[in-house]
Amino acid sequence: MTVDRAVHLAVRSGTLCALTLGAAAATVALILRRRHTCRTSLITSTDVCVEQLLTVIITTSPTQSNPSTKMLERVVASFANVPLLQACQKVIVCDGYNVRNSRRSHKGGVILPEEESRYREYVDRIRELCRTDASFRDATVLLLPSRHGFGWAVREALSAVTTPFVIVVQHDRAFLRACNLLPLLAALRSHAQDVKYIMLPNRLTKNYQQTMAAVHKTHLVPAQHGRVLLLPLWHWFDSTHLASVEHYQRCVFGSGHVRRGDFIEDSFGIHVKRDVLANGSGEHAKYGTWLLCDPVLGMEPVVGHLDARGCWAKWADEADAAMSVRRSQSVTKADKQAAKRAAQQKSREKAALRGLGADAAELKGRGGYFCQLAQLAPTPPNSG
Repeated sequence: MTVDRAVHLAVRSGTLCALTLGAAAATVALILRRRHTCRTSLITSTDVCVEQLLTVIITTSPTQSNPSTKMLERVVASFANVPLLQACQKVIVCDGYNVRNSRRSHKGGVILPEEESRYREYVDRIRELCRTDASFRDATVLLLPSRHGFGWAVREALSAVTTPFVIVVQHDRAFLRACNLLPLLAALRSHAQDVKYIMLPNRLTKNYQQTMAAVHKTHLVPAQHGRVLLLPLWHWFDSTHLASVEHYQRCVFGSGHVRRGDFIEDSFGIHVKRDVLANGSGEHAKYGTWLLCDPVLGMEPVVGHLDARGCWAKWADEADAAMSVRRSQSVTKADKQAAKRAAQQKSREKAALRGLGADAAELKGRGGYFCQLAQLAPTPPNSG
């Protein structure tokens, strides 16, 4: 006899009244847990638990905030908006780095000698969180011995994955609101020929449909896949997404477009866009990339960006959007040379103004650019 049936008969016969308050509460809790398990296991007609289908890959690398783990903790804490993730296995892949005495570049995996110990301590703290923090349960740390870059770091993490699907989460992308992953997993399973990648909306993609229509004269129409509405995505973005492991290994890394040090969106993602734009929408099917459309909230962001220096939540800023536009457009050699000359001219003007001292005040009256540059000049000493 099932638990639900036993409780039902007990209520009808009046024997439930004889239970103590604590026993009754325990019975109700058992029923709720059972029903929750049923909801999370019946993704399709086959009873499969979510943790058997999905693994969370969290990518991290050196940042200014090391050795603090606050940013990563906030990302993992945001999984409370997606409770299914808390039961899934997690692989935290920590990229390697290159040490140089010259200027650092965290995006390029280059750190200064004094930052090396901080990053090592950061990784040790993550391992400690995996042992002591309930939010990090079922998590393992994969430390790469050398600089791989985001793309190859994901590739290495896939080797530790045993589930058919992954959700890739960057260390500075947190969930901003609730998101039900069940229909997304169902679409990936039941519509595997068409749906191989589903990106969760962020600020950058909020106007993706309108941008594609305005820039490329392409009118993208959302399509229903089971219980989820998806918009065709003619790109592959690195921001939080679900994807088929087999598709990742065969199509993304098997293509040869992603090299060591690359971001997937800057290499394979650009290839996807160019291919579909050049050869027609029929090419989109082999990539199977889609953007989640909420039937109520539309393209309102599900994930947002965290600042590594301050660790506070904020939307992806305008610079991110501008960078995405620049990535999608080819820049001619003449444009690059013109931009370089303009930057050199501005640098010379700034250097000249720094030496003006008291005379810089006269430039403030001109307004605009000269007024801004005048602020760079040193303040003259008090004559009194």
